[in-house]
Amino acid sequence: MAEHDGIKDFLNRMAEKREERPLSTPTVRGAKTKIIIVFLVVLAMSTVVVFVKKSVVHYVAIKQTETSSLIERVGELTELPEGEIPVVATVTNADLLKDQTFFKEAKIGDKVLVFNLSKKVILYRPSVGKIISIAPLN
Repeated sequence: MAEHDGIKDFLNRMAEKREERPLSTPTVRGAKTKIIIVFLVVLAMSTVVVFVKKSVVHYVAIKQTETSSLIERVGELTELPEGEIPVVATVTNADLLKDQTFFKEAKIGDKVLVFNLSKKVILYRPSVGKIISIAPLN
């Protein structure tokens, strides 16, 4: 019987501890806090992703418009390969290119149109609207 009394005492103490425990225990509060933090992080990341996507799409649209305009202007000055969209680069350091014959007259801001399929390269200066050089691509 003493054994049963020990078990009863144990069960009674456990029941009292349950009743004493507040509804918002540290583990429940910690879990709620973690859930809120995860939600806020996911919300922030989603916002960043949407912003970056819109920025990239806008940047690509601007670049496509600029490239189309550049091709049109150069196309008015010389015949361009049909059906081929060139790779366009901008000269940012003319001094590094001076030892190459094609770039000896290059200036900062000049555009280089590279037609890979047609093996043709054009150096165009937008500031004066002139073609500076045309060469075959080796």
